[in-house]
Amino acid sequence: MSPPPVTHDLERASSRLAILQFLGSKRSAAGGGEVLVVLPARPVAGPAPADGVERGHDGAVGGDQPRAETCTTGQGLLRPGTRVTGWFVDAGDGTLVATTSEAAAAGGCEDNVKVLDAMMQSLRLADRKSTCSTGRSALVPTRQPELPQAVSATRMAIIEAARACDYDKLAELALAGDSQFTYSFGGGDRPAAFWREAEAAGRAPLRILVELLDGPGATREAGGTTQYLWPAAYAFESWQEVPPSARDDLSRMYGEEDLRRFEQFGSYVGHRVGITRSGDWIFFVGGD
Repeated sequence: MSPPPVTHDLERASSRLAILQFLGSKRSAAGGGEVLVVLPARPVAGPAPADGVERGHDGAVGGDQPRAETCTTGQGLLRPGTRVTGWFVDAGDGTLVATTSEAAAAGGCEDNVKVLDAMMQSLRLADRKSTCSTGRSALVPTRQPELPQAVSATRMAIIEAARACDYDKLAELALAGDSQFTYSFGGGDRPAAFWREAEAAGRAPLRILVELLDGPGATREAGGTTQYLWPAAYAFESWQEVPPSARDDLSRMYGEEDLRRFEQFGSYVGHRVGITRSGDWIFFVGGD
């Protein structure tokens, strides 16, 4: 069975994706600049048009993406003869179709086409596999103004990368410093792979990382430099030295059974993060 003609796809897409066109018009009216739309890859309408259809400009999503203009035949919601402009983006497991038409409520047809073209030339498809235990959290990190600028910058970069589930960026931050980064007592230089496997196993290291850095920290002198540590409990050699405020902070992440385990062991042995005064991220590790 042959695929339906491009005309039909554009008609259906014009009705289904009005919200996409509306977003572009709103951004355009707001005052210039590149229009950036981030969408997950998913089937919207299809199939993509055959070869011979006009292709998108250089720099469009995925490079050479099809762009088509046609007039409707009346099989959709638009009146026959309505001009429709559409882009077809290969989204891996389907085709993303974005359109505008003479029937669009906002702006004239030529303006709407310009907005659509700008949108699609700057479109970036989100990677659906880039998910993790942070759930792309909207958490606004607690301000810690007492931190040196270099430490604060590294802390924020780690939080942002973890919230974005960007394992590669986290690994880049981890391996950028002069010191050997510790993420496992087994050693190694592949933290991204280690964290991906831990996330897949349900151990939620990225969520733990964000929660630790969002809480209060402490400092200690080691290796000729000041280390900034999270959680604060890790800065104390024995559990008895850990003040009530630091124990209360741990209750955000640990249950009573875990806290009793730390007490029985004699010190905090949960996950901890360390950054040097110069901003080098030196460890994120758990256990003893």
